Amino acid sequence: MKKKVLTILFPLLVTVFSFILQSVVVPHLSVAGIAPNLIIVSVVSVGILCGDYAGILSGFAAGLLCDVFFGQYLGFYALIYMLTGYIAGLTGIAMFLEDITYPVLMCGAMDFLYGVYCFVFQFLFRNRLIGAFFLRRFLLPEMLYTVLCAVLLYPILRFVHRRYLTEKPAGKAAEAYRV
Repeated sequence: MKKKVLTILFPLLVTVFSFILQSVVVPHLSVAGIAPNLIIVSVVSVGILCGDYAGILSGFAAGLLCDVFFGQYLGFYALIYMLTGYIAGLTGIAMFLEDITYPVLMCGAMDFLYGVYCFVFQFLFRNRLIGAFFLRRFLLPEMLYTVLCAVLLYPILRFVHRRYLTEKPAGKAAEAYRV
C-alpha cells in the first residue's frame, strides 16, 4: 500500500517541485534572457523512470499549472507537456535507466519540440517572428541550458526513485544492488 501511494505521489511531487523552481528560482538564473525549462526535465525524467502513465499524469499536471498561472489558453501547455511525458514514457521502457545519455538527449529533443510547438502556435500564426532568428536566439540556447540542467537533475531524480520506489532484491542479488 505504501509503495502504491508513493508511486502516485512521486510524479506529482516532482511536478509541483519543478513548477515552483521554474516559476521562482529559474528567472533569477536566466542568462541573456534564456532560462532552462526544468518542467521538461522533470516530466521526461518521470516518464522514463515511472512509465508512460506517470509521464502523462506528470505532464498534464505541469501543463495545467502552467496554463493556470502563465498561459493565455487553458490546455495549451497541458497538451505539449502531456505528450512529452507520454513519449518519454514509451521510449524509456526499453532504455537502461543507469545511463544518463538517453534522458539528457530526450530532454534536449523534447525541449526542441516544445520550442517549435510554442513558436508555431504563439508566433508564426500571428506572423510576428522570423523562424531562423527564433531558432538561433531562443530555441537552441534554451535547449542547451535545459540539457545542462538535465545532466545535473536526472541523477538526483533517479536516486530518489530507486531509493523509495524500486524493489530491493533479496539474497545474493542484494550484494550487487547499490542505492
